[in-house]
Amino acid sequence: MIKKRKNSIERIGRQIYPLRVFGLILFSISIVLSQSKLGLGFDAWSIIAIAICLIYPHIGLLWYLKDECRETEIKLMQIDMALVGVLIGVINFNPAIALPYLIANSAANYALRGMKQVVHGLSLVFITTMLVFIFRDQPAVTQADSIELLSPFLYLIIVTHYMGHLSYMRGVSLLRRKIDAEETSKLDFLTGLNNRRSMFDKARLNDKDPKANDHDTTLIMADVDHFKRVNDTHGHNHGDAVLIQVSELIKSSLRGTDVVARWGGEEFLVLLTKTNIEQGVSVAENIRETIANKPFIYDGVEHKVTLTLGIATYGANSNFEETIQRADKALYEGKESGRNRVVTFDPALV
Repeated sequence: MIKKRKNSIERIGRQIYPLRVFGLILFSISIVLSQSKLGLGFDAWSIIAIAICLIYPHIGLLWYLKDECRETEIKLMQIDMALVGVLIGVINFNPAIALPYLIANSAANYALRGMKQVVHGLSLVFITTMLVFIFRDQPAVTQADSIELLSPFLYLIIVTHYMGHLSYMRGVSLLRRKIDAEETSKLDFLTGLNNRRSMFDKARLNDKDPKANDHDTTLIMADVDHFKRVNDTHGHNHGDAVLIQVSELIKSSLRGTDVVARWGGEEFLVLLTKTNIEQGVSVAENIRETIANKPFIYDGVEHKVTLTLGIATYGANSNFEETIQRADKALYEGKESGRNRVVTFDPALV
């Protein structure tokens, strides 16, 4: 689990890394073009800014992978905004060049953590811009040539599409997790069978099917005989192993249209669609014989396992909930009369 998380974080870090490298290279190009236009030499601010643009992305990636934390990327995005402020100062406060960089990085910050992140970033831009303004004596420039606008607008287009792609992929990932969570919530954690909730849902779908009203639906309530003895004698690990093996054998004995659920404890409920009572008895006997003849071995200990099964059938004039009670009464009758047997519901039991 930990290894999976690490790989996931590394993948995210590597997705952001090329965008940061590309953006800072464009920053450097903007600085060079701005300085060349004015015929100025590269002062200390320009040289430092270009050096940072070339070195910082690699340091940021190593920092991110070392900490394996989303908060690290948030800090790096704030540093990005601070660098934008330095850039604005180094290019002599040219708004035509600065604005696309500012918009692109603000959009990336918003995608990461909303407006709060944007406000923090803009505050850093203001502070670093003012620092450059105070310590660097250069005139402000308000016009830009077409070639100077190429880098910032290219960056704006790429960041917008790139962050949109990452947001889309994140949305798809969250949707998949939601679907997986919903599916998992319908399964028994031990056996992987349907749980009660899922069985009720599938029974309702079966009952709403118009074709189902033309056929009987049979329920089989199965219970592992003397299961408490297994737990008390050998421990719950053995009991769990028995339940898992029983669930696998029951499931393998059914059709694809049938449904089996762990009903509770050592009880299992089977729903046989379009199946009359005689066919249901045949299926139940097959399950009983399969379990009785199968050696159950766990941790070197062999367990003799049998099932008692109660059967009841319903059609258009009855319902799922009532039939469960009837199957349960038949199961109780089977327990009272010796176990390891199949008993059909007798109206006289009511």
